[in-house]
This record gives sequence, C-alpha cells and structure tokens, in this order.
Amino acid sequence: MRHHARMGWTEWALLLAAVILLAVVVTVRDQHLLDQMNALFEGGRHQDVLVHRLPSALHRRTGQAVQAGSAVLTGRYALALELLGPPGPPANGAHDPSDDRLLRAAALVGLGRYGEVAALLAERPAEPAVQRVRAQAAIEVGDDELAERLLQHPQPDLMDEAGRRRLLAELRIRRGRVAEGEELARQAMALYAGLDDCGTDVDEAYCSVLLGRAALRAARLDEALDRAGHGLRGLQQRPDNAPGLAEAHALLAEIRAGLGDAEGASEDLHRAREHALLCGSQPLDAEVARAAGMVALRLGHTTEAGRRLREALELHEALGAWPTADEIRRALSSPGS
Repeated sequence: MRHHARMGWTEWALLLAAVILLAVVVTVRDQHLLDQMNALFEGGRHQDVLVHRLPSALHRRTGQAVQAGSAVLTGRYALALELLGPPGPPANGAHDPSDDRLLRAAALVGLGRYGEVAALLAERPAEPAVQRVRAQAAIEVGDDELAERLLQHPQPDLMDEAGRRRLLAELRIRRGRVAEGEELARQAMALYAGLDDCGTDVDEAYCSVLLGRAALRAARLDEALDRAGHGLRGLQQRPDNAPGLAEAHALLAEIRAGLGDAEGASEDLHRAREHALLCGSQPLDAEVARAAGMVALRLGHTTEAGRRLREALELHEALGAWPTADEIRRALSSPGS
C-alpha cells in the first residue's frame, strides 16, 4: 500500500519575509498603514490584515499584496488572485509587479493551476524562493527532472536552504525513496529550528508532518502517529492555517485507520474536510478524498474504499496530478480494494 504527500506546502517564513519587504518609501500616512498591516501579518492576525484599511490609490496595490499574502497563508487562494489583480504593472507604476510573482504562483499551486505556474515562472526563475514554487508545480505533474534541476544547488541563505531541503524531502518521500527523504526532512527541520524568522515554527512543524508521512510509507505506524501528532500540535499554534491543518488531519486519519482506530480516523477525516472546505482548493479536496479512500481501505471497507478512491482518481486526473493518480490506481488494483 503506497502513500504520498499532497500539493506542496506553502512556506510560511518565506512568504512572511517576502510580504514584509513589499513596504516601500511612501507618504507618512501610507507608510503608517503599511507598517500596521505588516505588524498584523507578522503576528499571524491574517483576518485583521484582510479587513485593514488600505493605503491611497498610489500604493494600494502594495497593501493588497500584503492582504494577498494573508490570503495565501490561510488557504484563500482565489481571494489572493483577486487581490493581486491581473499580472503586470498598474497604470501609475508605483508597485513593482515582480513583487507579486511569488504570491501569485503560490496561489496558483494552491488552486492546482500548474500550467499557469509554468507559464508565469518559465523553467528557470532566478530567485531561489520562486524556483521552489516552480519546482513544486513540476513535482505535482510528474516533471521530476525539472524539479531536480531547480533544486540541485545548495543555497547560501539558510532560509532558502531549509526550503530547498524540505521540498527535496517531499519529492524523495513521494517517489518512495523514504530514507533519503527522512534525512533531508530532518536537516530542514534543524535549519528551521535555528532561525529566528517569523513563521519558521510552522515550517518546522510541517517537517514533522512530513516525517510522519515517511514513517507511514515505511509501515512504522506508531512512529508515524507520534511524528504527525507532534506536527499537528505545532500547526495548531496558527489556527487559521487551514491548508496545513487539513493535510495533517488527513494524514492522521490514514495512520489511525492503519492502527485500527476507526473512531479516531473518522474524527480526523471530519476535521480535514472542515479545514479543506475553507480553502476552495481543488488539490486539497482531491487529497482529502484520497485519504478517505485509504482510510476505508485500511479499515477493510472495500466497497466504500473503491468508490472513494475512484472519486479521488477523477479529481487528480482533472488536475493533471499524474504521479498521485498512478498511486491511486495501484491502490485500486491491490487485493481487497
């Protein structure tokens, strides 16, 4: 029985840093508003950011970009794109559209619009952070060669290097190279733990979730439960992180089902669906559907498992997420499915 990770994790510390740097030298009033928004953003008060008063028309797009960052981190990807508006500079030229690329690409990945990510970023974007978003889209559609090229060079900046190793860990684990993936995830976790940047706590917690997924693939279920549970507790420190919480609960549902805890699996699956519903993310919906099928399969509910896995297969095929679709097909063809 094989398992995998879903759509890529949004790097919290990375987007926090990118959004905070959006502030430019502006009028005193506008600067005060942007400083307020950035302070709320750093503090994780994303709902307050989203309803905050915006700067004047000249710098409104910068304020909206900060709001778009909050929207991405809380899983409201369509809202993020709406706030960013169409690609390209505004008429007044006050906002550098290159600032938006990372946010726009992250939102597109969250919506499963991988082809648009490729068109937006091309194959070799220069910035390491943008390279990782492009690599994530490549991983989802099975272009592992491109992902490996984008992630092959170590980065001098520790935040970038942590993100590179974390994404390589996900790629290795998803493709069955579990031991390599675990080592990379531990390295990434150690790097995040040594950084003081805002948001690294979330990225560190996700590494623990990733280690739980690796342990599940290796059928080390007690360890998987411990790792994933630890990661979930870390993610719960940011209760509006709906995508991360949905993924962690979906993983825990699979683990509990493998341990024969039907009630616990059902509760985690329910929570995963609740969080996913807040996001409007097709990849997240597809992953929760896949997890529901695997839960049923592990609990021996073969008729339900077949139905749910076929639903999940259709969703992944519609996204062009071919590696995950292939794994679902293998689960459907396994004995007892």
